[in-house]
Amino acid sequence: MNNLLITGANGFFGNICTQYFTSKNFNVYGLIKKHGKFKFKPIIHDLSTENSFTFPSEIDFCIHAAGISPNLDWTIGDYLLNNSLSTLNLLKLLNKTKCKKIVYISAVSIYGEINSDTIDEKTPIINPSSYGLSKYFSEK
Repeated sequence: MNNLLITGANGFFGNICTQYFTSKNFNVYGLIKKHGKFKFKPIIHDLSTENSFTFPSEIDFCIHAAGISPNLDWTIGDYLLNNSLSTLNLLKLLNKTKCKKIVYISAVSIYGEINSDTIDEKTPIINPSSYGLSKYFSEK
């Protein structure tokens, strides 16, 4: 698998991934919302909108790091649109490619109030924020 798509490629985690995988000679496509100078092949697209856009069919692997981060100015609607619906739209687009594996970058925020020293898939979800809910819905 040499053809990698990284969503949110110009964000914090996405940028780290693009730097690492380009240094390892992967053929990196970076999904971003705006133009710029990058060391990867940029794909300009907003995943929160569903249209006739398609990815290159040679995508083998995807790291999904796109989304909006916690911010007091965002509403639950903003989070659902930019995190959950965007993930659904990405999966629809990737279904038309050779993509075999997807890594979804979630957040500890899905658990809300954490009452233990260890967090794993069995940790109870207690009162998550709107952001946490949107990341949880995206996982599902």
